[in-house]
Amino acid sequence: VVVTTAPIGSGPMKGKISTYLTSDHEYRIGGSVSGRITDKVGLRVAASKTDFRGLLHNLYNDTYLNGSGGTNVNGKLEWNLTDDLDVSFYGAYSDTLATGNVSVLTSMDNRVGSLIRNNTNLTNTIIFAGITPSTRNRDVNMDDDSSLAQKDYVAALRVNYVFPSQSPL
Repeated sequence: VVVTTAPIGSGPMKGKISTYLTSDHEYRIGGSVSGRITDKVGLRVAASKTDFRGLLHNLYNDTYLNGSGGTNVNGKLEWNLTDDLDVSFYGAYSDTLATGNVSVLTSMDNRVGSLIRNNTNLTNTIIFAGITPSTRNRDVNMDDDSSLAQKDYVAALRVNYVFPSQSPL
């Protein structure tokens, strides 16, 4: 695996911050700093945090589903030891959570006593209590965790050396 990132430019450290907020309870915030610490050492660090609770209300435990969020951090350190030798280190961390891939009930057989899987204890009026089927429905009743959590760690070390012109390499 080869990890290649843009070289760190010349000049002093500079930073930036960005935010994103929505009326449906989503937010994103991120920031970065990049530049030269000395003539020979450059640094870049970026971090972000996102959260979207989801639009579906789970009546079972009063949570929201079909959301996502995460934390990401990455950094790069470049060190020019000589004109012929430089070393760079890259590291990254990512922690994400997706809260399901859930569908809502938009229509239902309303006959009294209609059964789920032919089980007399599982009528649609019991299973879907509190849910009004329609194209505008955003309620579900799930007692199972359908979320997916993922963590990733990355580290890369790169050494560049320019061999002398008379070298066989």
